[in-house]
Amino acid sequence: MGLLRDSLYKLEFSPEALMRIGRLINTGPTFARFYTAAMREAVNLVQHRAQANAPVLTGALRRGIRGYVRSPWLGEVGVISSIPYAMRREFGFDGLTDSLGRTYAAGDPLYTNPDKRSHMQYLHRALHDSQPEVNALWRTATRLAVREVIL
Repeated sequence: MGLLRDSLYKLEFSPEALMRIGRLINTGPTFARFYTAAMREAVNLVQHRAQANAPVLTGALRRGIRGYVRSPWLGEVGVISSIPYAMRREFGFDGLTDSLGRTYAAGDPLYTNPDKRSHMQYLHRALHDSQPEVNALWRTATRLAVREVIL
């Protein structure tokens, strides 16, 4: 079988079209760069909100809240492991027994006051309250990445 020399139809791409196709094929690094920046901002936002929500505005718990960007698609905000009471402050300790055998049937002593009880779930509330801004960060990152890829 030989090459067709006189074809009726011919398809050619301009140099600009070939460059655009190449950019579309290799979009991963572009999106990763924009999503990493968005994730960094989102993690910082949630971390600062969690610190503001913490039961006590000064102290080890508040200082122990940390945020990490693990990848463009994964960010973590939590409390370092050297703060053993962090989960108790997040979820309360109502009706549970601690490691010393004390049972808190009437509720977590720190949270018997309704005002203090409002500080429970400081991490969960930080993530929930930040969701609209996090969504906006991802929309903006997507728009910027698409714009860079297409132009």
